[in-house]
Amino acid sequence: MSVSPKAFILDVDGVLRDSAPPALEGMSRGFAACGLDARFSVRDYRTIRAVGKYNNSRNCIALMLALYREGRKPGQFLQGDPEKRFDALVSGIIRPEDRDTIERIRKVYKDFSYSPEAGDYVRILPKVPEALRLLKRAGFALAIWTNSGRATVERDLGPLLARFAHLLAGEDTQVKKPDPRGIFLVCKKLHLPPAEAAYVGDAAVDIQAAKAAGAASIALTSEVPDPRLLRRERPDLVFPDLYRMAKHFCAGR
Repeated sequence: MSVSPKAFILDVDGVLRDSAPPALEGMSRGFAACGLDARFSVRDYRTIRAVGKYNNSRNCIALMLALYREGRKPGQFLQGDPEKRFDALVSGIIRPEDRDTIERIRKVYKDFSYSPEAGDYVRILPKVPEALRLLKRAGFALAIWTNSGRATVERDLGPLLARFAHLLAGEDTQVKKPDPRGIFLVCKKLHLPPAEAAYVGDAAVDIQAAKAAGAASIALTSEVPDPRLLRRERPDLVFPDLYRMAKHFCAGR
């Protein structure tokens, strides 16, 4: 497929910033607050969030609780259809009475995520400023659609936000990926049809949202432990990171 977008709509986590360390820290604190010594690596966390509905924090925590109880790791479920295998584990282990525990963990996670301390764990991914500069100089419109909260995006991206024509954050819409309506809203702001835009992300839901919107789907793999998790979704293009994507589209412009 020939992909020639006029605009790039970017996810934030795994595209512009690495927020896996603070997210995992927040969830670990939530488990500890419930008296649970659940230990997961950043790799474990990234694997979970790359898979379908488990990009959602509540679903992620439910899966982590099930894995903890079974003494297993997410990497053991990657053969075949990982999402269905995760679903089977959660449905077999998590009980209705676990809802309060999951919500308590999630509250600790959310409170930590919005704290100044969490910002100390975040890093801007390598060569992101250079990539944005290349894309702007080449005349591409840039925007953000993320499920993350606006406050954390503003805290972590700071002056980089000046490169973007529009930011659609989690609280700005009632829809979450893979629902494509966020892409429709951003394209309306950019005065472009979705067919002239590309959505760039690092999770299955990002690719699914782009396809549902009729936009080009671009997957970045540098923060995904197993790129097969994204290739299964058949994105239009795959790049290791934003800089190499920018070099590809800016060549000859």
